[in-house]
Amino acid sequence: MKILNDLQLFLKLIPIVLKGWANLFLKMYLKLAEFWNEKNMLEKSIFVLLFIQLAFSAQGWVDYSVNFNQQENISVSVKMNIFFILFSLINFFFVGFWRSFWVKYIFVTLQSIMVIILIAGFIDPSWLFVDFKKNSDYQFNWMGYVFAIVLLVNTASFFLMDDSGSKI
Repeated sequence: MKILNDLQLFLKLIPIVLKGWANLFLKMYLKLAEFWNEKNMLEKSIFVLLFIQLAFSAQGWVDYSVNFNQQENISVSVKMNIFFILFSLINFFFVGFWRSFWVKYIFVTLQSIMVIILIAGFIDPSWLFVDFKKNSDYQFNWMGYVFAIVLLVNTASFFLMDDSGSKI
């Protein structure tokens, strides 16, 4: 009988729990909508581009093939990937959600470090990106190039903003 009482109590709690979660998600959505509507078009663009930069920083940029019994194509991340992910994450949260005079300095510093690592890695991939013996054993896929383009566009776009975060 105790199991039936527990089951009845559990069934009574399901609508209450669902209502609580729905209320929480509604409040989160309204806060996000308010946050989004406070931003101008340039800020929205930089926010979306920083999110894309973060997403592509965590992807595999290098493709190679392995032939055991059949040909397999594998994508792997580069050796310096942790810096791209960490710096992109820091920039996304600070630039996207924080307003302070020092955010611009952090952004420019981290973006500059990423640009330097990216250029050095594309010039000499064996030094910073891959550990393959021959250059013909691998190739960079489109995700690495998208990350590079978004990184450069983010860096350039950020200079169109002044310290208060509004468009110049």
